[in-house]
Amino acid sequence: MKFSMKMVALAIVVLSASMFAQRNLSCDEYKTKMDSLRAVEMNLSSQVDQLNKDVANLQKQADGIQSYEDCLDDLYKSLDANASDVSVFAMKVNELKGKIERREEPFSAREAELAELQRNKLSALPEFYNTLHVYLPDLMNKWRADMNVAPPKNDKEYTVVKGDCLWCIAARDEWYGKGAAWPAIWRANQEVIGNNPDLIFPNQVYTIPDLTADEINQVSKMGRNYKPAP
Repeated sequence: MKFSMKMVALAIVVLSASMFAQRNLSCDEYKTKMDSLRAVEMNLSSQVDQLNKDVANLQKQADGIQSYEDCLDDLYKSLDANASDVSVFAMKVNELKGKIERREEPFSAREAELAELQRNKLSALPEFYNTLHVYLPDLMNKWRADMNVAPPKNDKEYTVVKGDCLWCIAARDEWYGKGAAWPAIWRANQEVIGNNPDLIFPNQVYTIPDLTADEINQVSKMGRNYKPAP
């Protein structure tokens, strides 16, 4: 809505009436006051013009802003989904949330269902992220602790290169950081390595067991006491 010049004129009339009501003015005083009022009028008129321009610019910007629904559609498209997909995903999240909160067995099934939903791109949406990546994992950890269930292992694979030995592999920081822990790798891959842990070959692929700090220390004692066959 534009600001009207009527507002400016009204302000001047009110100001003039107030001024003239105070006392009678001489011609010179009257002229001086009128000049002052005209200056006020010009200043107010300039401000009104600027305000109208500002309003027009704001309206133009508002016309170019996407609606909330359009923004959501663009967000869903970036995840290769639509509003219907999000609705179905929300139902799955709420269903699993109820199962985990009630601790519906089996535990392994709930764990697998949670992992599947976490892998879905939609889990990154704000309405799902905290539930799937913070709240439910915390409930699962508490459930696991109450059941004394060991956390799932995160075993990795490693391909042997020329110059490798089991000690060298185990000593790497990304694995155990202790060369003496090499028996863990040998035991997990004995079908590939055979009975001689000192004889390994390039391009062999080994499973590197995921061990706790205590397990690493325990297996390291075996590694330090190992004596190769004569």
